[in-house]
Amino acid sequence: MEEFDNPSFGYSQNPKAYVAAYQRIVLALRRNLSFQDVVTRIKFVWYSWAAPRTEGVTLQDFYPGDEYVDWIGVSIFQQVFPWADYWGGSLHNIDEVLVFASKIGKPTMIAGSTPFDGINLNNSSTREFNPIRNSCWDWWYGKVLILIEKYDISMWCYINCD
Repeated sequence: MEEFDNPSFGYSQNPKAYVAAYQRIVLALRRNLSFQDVVTRIKFVWYSWAAPRTEGVTLQDFYPGDEYVDWIGVSIFQQVFPWADYWGGSLHNIDEVLVFASKIGKPTMIAGSTPFDGINLNNSSTREFNPIRNSCWDWWYGKVLILIEKYDISMWCYINCD
């Protein structure tokens, strides 16, 4: 299932409904597919939009349980930009998801990523950009590669977007 904490998908305020839906889908697939397919060809990914949550709601509240989750994923969009005015979260939210995955011992992936809106160096929010000290690469791709190394992320899904 898509990002549980993305407000566009209707579960971000209701962790119990999300967990029930996620578990229902996993159980239905396990019932309707061969054991061989489920074990060798299908992996269930629980993934976050890396967005802030309602006060008092934790990642654990949305977690369907180890028996339902094979991988933990995170979306990385504008959260890594220093000027991010992104309602989807911040670098802190990404770190939180990846630390959670590490604590429970699940492999991790970047389940969806692209530098939405591109890296517009004419934008007033990028005035701190110094082409001598920084390259455009460093603003987004370099930061994502640092996260991959830091958290030993095993898979990266990049959305090719202009």
